[in-house]
Amino acid sequence: MSASCGLLMLVIAKVLASVVVLQLTWALVRWLILPGPTRAAVETLAARLGLAVRCGEPLQDALLSLQPLLPWPAPWRLRRVARGLTDGSGIGAVEQLVQERLLPKDLRAGGMAAEAAGADTLASWFDGLSGRPHHQETPTYGIRAVACALLSLGVIQFLLIFIAPKFEQIARELGLSPTGAFAGFIALGRWYHAHQVVAWVCLALAVWLGIIVWRRCVWWGRSRLDRGTVILAATAAGVDEMTISRHLGGSLAAGSQLGARLAAAGAAGDFAGLCRASGWSAADSASLAAAIDRARWRRHHLARVAVLVASVALPLLVAVPVWWFSAGIFGMLVDMMTILLEST
Repeated sequence: MSASCGLLMLVIAKVLASVVVLQLTWALVRWLILPGPTRAAVETLAARLGLAVRCGEPLQDALLSLQPLLPWPAPWRLRRVARGLTDGSGIGAVEQLVQERLLPKDLRAGGMAAEAAGADTLASWFDGLSGRPHHQETPTYGIRAVACALLSLGVIQFLLIFIAPKFEQIARELGLSPTGAFAGFIALGRWYHAHQVVAWVCLALAVWLGIIVWRRCVWWGRSRLDRGTVILAATAAGVDEMTISRHLGGSLAAGSQLGARLAAAGAAGDFAGLCRASGWSAADSASLAAAIDRARWRRHHLARVAVLVASVALPLLVAVPVWWFSAGIFGMLVDMMTILLEST
């Protein structure tokens, strides 16, 4: 009885140790490889900081309160930002968040402009970044796409390792030479057996590049939306056009055409010109607010369509190799039946 209990405890300990090792490995991969924070992490951070700015709460306390809500290494980075704000390093909160990879680099310009325009503008910017208040995200599309990709990899590997060699052996014993699709699949299986390390390295690189492209696409076009949010919030707070243009152009490169257009519109006190320079067609605050709301809806629906298309297209990764292999197997089975009939 004691030996059985000891064996059971050993199995449980090994399972727990495996889970801990996997968690630490994934955390290390997130820290070293993955490009910047996830969208969910950014929205959680922005929602908490927006509330803190509106309530007059110190950002240091808000950052420290986020530690249990974000995955490692975010808690460590949050403590570093909070320490930097407490020490008075002279670097703004948004810049420190970008440096610590708690916010993507694409949000630096808009966030710094909002921070320079005042607390109300910064709170509005955080609110706009914190998610979509009009609808809820449906995560099942992404989960379905990932599940289809993993299933396809498992099916392809199973066919290459276990099924293809058996049929190749049967064909060799019957004196058949694989042709067509089956010959191609046999060649792929041989290459996979000889270069498994290369295949897995290529797969890892493809996954990494896919993550980079996806996360870049999530924030693509965000700078235009940030400029519109800053203009709208700063105008509501009573900031004049000249000051708004100076804040918007503060993070731009010297001599840039966008900075020159913003400065010209601000000097003329032209709200519509300031909006045009920022990529919006609006004559007043009401029309700008409506345009920003429509843009957010479009971004949301485009994201949903992209995920939906991916969830429909990824099952083809399973269907195509299975169809390819089945076509080759069917042709070889026809040849086998022909040989057996001729022999009888």
